[in-house]
Amino acid sequence: MMSAAAAVALGLSACGGGGEEAPRTAPGDFYGVNGVILRAWSSQGKAELVDRHLVQVEKSGAAFIRATLGWQRVEPLPPVAGVRQYEFDDTDRWVEALAKHHLRWSLVGIGVPTPVWAADPTAPLVCAGQRPPARIADFAAVMRAMAARYGSDGRFWELHPELPYLPVRDYEIWNAPNHGGDWCPTPDPDRYADLYAASQVAIEAADPAARVLVGGLGAFESQDPGSVGAARVHPREFLEGMLSSRPELAQSIEAVGIHVYAEDAQGVLDAVVSFRQAVDDAGLDGVDLIWNEVGWPTAGLGGFPPKTEAERAALLGEVTLAALEMGCGIASFAPHTWVTPELDPRDPEDWFGIADPASGEPYPSALAFRDAIADAAPPVTEPACGT
Repeated sequence: MMSAAAAVALGLSACGGGGEEAPRTAPGDFYGVNGVILRAWSSQGKAELVDRHLVQVEKSGAAFIRATLGWQRVEPLPPVAGVRQYEFDDTDRWVEALAKHHLRWSLVGIGVPTPVWAADPTAPLVCAGQRPPARIADFAAVMRAMAARYGSDGRFWELHPELPYLPVRDYEIWNAPNHGGDWCPTPDPDRYADLYAASQVAIEAADPAARVLVGGLGAFESQDPGSVGAARVHPREFLEGMLSSRPELAQSIEAVGIHVYAEDAQGVLDAVVSFRQAVDDAGLDGVDLIWNEVGWPTAGLGGFPPKTEAERAALLGEVTLAALEMGCGIASFAPHTWVTPELDPRDPEDWFGIADPASGEPYPSALAFRDAIADAAPPVTEPACGT
């Protein structure tokens, strides 16, 4: 990690770490962060550690945290005679912790792992917890239950009037379904279209104000760490497959998640422009893009070379500003990721985090993200994409 003195030398703020600093205010709900590890820690009972991190996320100006459902905890057992039993203690703790820090949950509808009882039994053993659901109705039902619990008229908010009211608005259907590492073993746009359609109906029945996202699609225009070696489908082809299978989705899809990785900032921004074109060409012209993954590891093997912390800080600051200013129909932006374990020097997935895992203190990358949010201003008129 770069020292605080070095961060100041780069024109970044020194590490925050006290209650005296007022939170930054982001433009609406545009900026957020990925927080899958924070979600896991919450499930593991590490409330104090999670709180240390959430203090810093709140200070950054982020308005939401993108994190997974945890289906295996919400519904550990299959329905009996058509009756489903949901356990909300785990998700209640998570949503309460977020709300106390004025943060909203951007919910990614995926296990991980997918409950054994619900997972596709035909998927090979190598898929482990990344197997898609065997029965679409099971997944749609748990997503409806989450909307009924945490959505705009959710039971959770009735039970907790003392908390800031921050209902879940975005429900993302799976993660990277055009990547065989996430929809294992092989992406299936027809099956995914069925899953999306059923989930949208179920979620909106519980919360008509919900926005249901096509799960963040990988751009796959370059080698990105953590995605090497698995089956991939170009996002345009994947969306075309969805719409060919279910043409009515062309009228109902509200937003598409995008994951964009490249070696430098210009490569990232060029890929976003290409993504916009791919979505439009597939038949979803003008649909919102939810840019919910981008980042650079500071260690690891495979894909493009790791960055130094100083390099990553500069890159993240640049793309954070650009996300709001470049047009392209980007409705929100969340880098990958707030924190990672930093254990295996060979695994890049362990080194995307922009805050110290033990202390929660922001690295220069998180400070650059914070400062970019503070400086960001929406353009007066929507520019042409990429200009």
